[in-house]
Amino acid sequence: MKKRAAYFAVYTLIFMALACHIFYVFHENGRSFIWDRDGLYQTYTTMVYFSEYWKEFFRNLWIKHEFILPMVDLRVGLGSDVMTTLNHYGFGDPLLIFSIPVSEAHMEQCYAFLAVLRYYLAGAAFSAYCFYMKRRELPTLVGALCYAFCGFALYAGVRHPYFLNSMWYFPLMLCGVEQVFRRRKGVLLVFVTAVAACSNFYFLYLLTFLTFLYAMVRFACLERERNGKNFFYIIKNGCGCYFLGIGLGAVFLLPGILAFLGNARGGIKERGVESLLHYGLDFYNQMLAGVFAPEFTASYWTILSLAPMAAFGIVLVFTAGRRRDRWLRAMFAVLTLLLLIPAGGSS
Repeated sequence: MKKRAAYFAVYTLIFMALACHIFYVFHENGRSFIWDRDGLYQTYTTMVYFSEYWKEFFRNLWIKHEFILPMVDLRVGLGSDVMTTLNHYGFGDPLLIFSIPVSEAHMEQCYAFLAVLRYYLAGAAFSAYCFYMKRRELPTLVGALCYAFCGFALYAGVRHPYFLNSMWYFPLMLCGVEQVFRRRKGVLLVFVTAVAACSNFYFLYLLTFLTFLYAMVRFACLERERNGKNFFYIIKNGCGCYFLGIGLGAVFLLPGILAFLGNARGGIKERGVESLLHYGLDFYNQMLAGVFAPEFTASYWTILSLAPMAAFGIVLVFTAGRRRDRWLRAMFAVLTLLLLIPAGGSS
C-alpha cells in the first residue's frame, strides 16, 4: 500500500509538471480550453446547463420540499427532451458533478480543471490496470504518462473533453475483465459499464467492442485456462456483469439510443470511404508520418503522435520473447490491423 501511495505521489507530481508545460501555451496566448466551435456551443454550454439544472433541483428540494426534475425544457432545441438532447455532450458525465457547486462566473476555470482531470484519470487508470497485471512501477509510470499525453488525447481533449472519458473507462473495464478471468466478483466491470452507459452510447459501443476483443485474445493465449468449462464460466459471468451494468445505466442509455435512431442526422455519413477494407494512399502516408511525430493526421480521427519512448516498448514486446506476453503481441497485431482498415479504424 505504501509503495502504491508513493507511486501515485510521484505520478501526480510529474503529471502536474508536464501538464503545466504542455498547457502553458493557452495561458501565454490568453486562450481558454473552450473550443470556439463545438466546445463553446455544445460542451461548455451543456456543462453550464447541467450545473444550473442540478442547482435548481436541490434548491427546490431544500427550500420548497418539492422533487422537481424537468424532463423537457423549451430552452433546449425549442422544446426538446433534456436527457436525450444533451447526453451526447456530457449530461451523463459523472465528472460534471464537480460543476454543481461552481458559480457561472467561474465555470470557465472549472471546465479547464475537469479537462486536465480527465488526462490525469487516464494515466491513473492505466496505472491501476498495470498494477493489477503485476507490472513494475517504472515501466508503469512511463506508460501511464505516454498514454495520458498521447497525440489523440492532446488533440481531442481540449476540443471535446468528454472524449477522454473513454481513456480512463477502458483500463478499468479491462481490470473488471481480469477479475472475471480470476474468478472474482466482477463488481468493477458492472460499475464501469454502468458509468459508460450513462455517459455516451457511442463510446460505450467502442468500449464494448474493444473489451470483448481483449477478452477473446486473452483467453486464447491463456493455456492453463483454455478449456470449455472456463470458457463458458467467463462468458456467463462476464456477460452477466456487463448486462447488469447496462441495466443500471439504461435510464440514460436507452433514451439516447432511441433519440439517435429517430434523428435525421443519424443517417448522414461524412467523409465516407470507398471501401471498408482500405483507405486511400494519402491516409497511410499521413498515418506513417504521424506515428511518433507531431503530425496532424486527423483523417477519420486517426491521430497517433505517440511519445518516442513508446517505440522502445513496442520493440521489447516483440523481442523479449517471454511466453506470458504473447497475448500482448497478438493484441498489438489485431489492433494495428483494425486501425489500417475503415471497418475498424473509422467506426
